[in-house]
Amino acid sequence: MTKISDLEGRVNRLNESQESSLTTEEANMVRSFWVELNYSPEERAEYDTLDKRREVLYQNYLAGKKTPQEQAEWTKITERCTPIAHDKVMMRVIANTSLRDRVWAELASRVLRFQKLTEKPYLELTSNETKEIETLLEWFSKLQRKALGEQG
Repeated sequence: MTKISDLEGRVNRLNESQESSLTTEEANMVRSFWVELNYSPEERAEYDTLDKRREVLYQNYLAGKKTPQEQAEWTKITERCTPIAHDKVMMRVIANTSLRDRVWAELASRVLRFQKLTEKPYLELTSNETKEIETLLEWFSKLQRKALGEQG
């Protein structure tokens, strides 16, 4: 067996074991969560602020009210959003593939549990469920620091 086919076999087994028990929707949710962990808080805040403004500009466009100044603003915002989402964050996601592979099974189960717990209204959570959410958030925070290359 060549090194490439051996590697392909290992990757295929890894992919099968990672996602075989998840529905497509669950796997997509976990992957989306993983991408979000690769945003720094500052990057996420900046991107969200820019995206909200971009949505206003888009609604103006749909209503036929877009001005040349808004077109220039749209271009400027897009020029900033693209490097954040694609150059910084997605390059980090790619660089963190081995980390993702090591934690995938645990990440998937925790993301799905977190999602289930957060669907419930906060006031209906038991004290154990509240503690579980706190524990999950702490684990996600530690994983995010690893993904961002921080110590701790």
